[in-house]
Amino acid sequence: MTERILVSRDFEQYHLRLPADLHEKLKRLAADNRRSMNSEIVIAIEKHVQGRRPKP
Repeated sequence: MTERILVSRDFEQYHLRLPADLHEKLKRLAADNRRSMNSEIVIAIEKHVQGRRPKP
């Protein structure tokens, strides 16, 4: 099985405004995890979406 390489055209851009305190928390978390802030935000959103239960 070959692994697909993702390139910039595979992603949508979205500009996001964050409260300053949340920005600082994400910045520290990303540095601690050796990731970009963008990657940290994507991971957080993915975890949130996966954790939601479908409505009956």
